[in-house]
Amino acid sequence: PGAPELVGWVADRKGSCGTIVLLHGRGANRLALVQRAKLLLDAGYSVILFDLSGHGESGGAVQGFGYSEGQDAIRIMAFARQRFPDQKLGAVGSSLGAAALVFAAPQAPADAYVLEQLYATLRETTAWRMPFHFWRGFQADVLLAQMPLRLGLSADDVRPV
Repeated sequence: PGAPELVGWVADRKGSCGTIVLLHGRGANRLALVQRAKLLLDAGYSVILFDLSGHGESGGAVQGFGYSEGQDAIRIMAFARQRFPDQKLGAVGSSLGAAALVFAAPQAPADAYVLEQLYATLRETTAWRMPFHFWRGFQADVLLAQMPLRLGLSADDVRPV
């Protein structure tokens, strides 16, 4: 049916020294980045904040892991380049937002990146979140085995690092 509507804000700083795209983590939205956006504005940058699919006011569903959200990041980065064509473009992503930027990079590169809390493999990050310490690996394997049926991709397909 097409790409979900993405909702965001643009803070255009006159005479800015560049533009920074900020992408939030899973379960958050652009409001989580307002303080950082203000800091960057005060430092002389224009700032773009969007809610990723299934978060905040944006449409769509949470697909997870940053792989599908990479499509959001491609659209957001293209918007940023169109809105500020003569400026350097930086991108800051946290967790899900960081993974989305990595998956988007081949099609929509930034001039600079800050990637925070980026996972290396889904098995590691999933196991880390499991409640039963001794069964974490097993629980992660059971969950990740369902990915091809539910999302059409495997855990090995979603490996940003």
